[in-house]
Amino acid sequence: MDLNNSSKKLIIKSTMDYIATHPIFSSDGKGFYFLAINSDSKMLLADKQHVKRTRSIYYYDLTTKKTSKIFNKIDGFVNDYNIQY
Repeated sequence: MDLNNSSKKLIIKSTMDYIATHPIFSSDGKGFYFLAINSDSKMLLADKQHVKRTRSIYYYDLTTKKTSKIFNKIDGFVNDYNIQY
């Protein structure tokens, strides 16, 4: 949401194949970090009650409108993260 004019714009949409959560704006305000599971995510655990796939930290640049992977744990989960300013 643009706080200057109250307009809304969808930037990233979660789907069955792409799940984005926990956005945190960068200190310069030019983008934001977020956790995501996508089609490249490795299956780590699957049973009748749980499906666990690797989750990575990504950065979305608001100027270029491009997403880049910042961190990935190949054999585990990124459940949460913190940005220090």
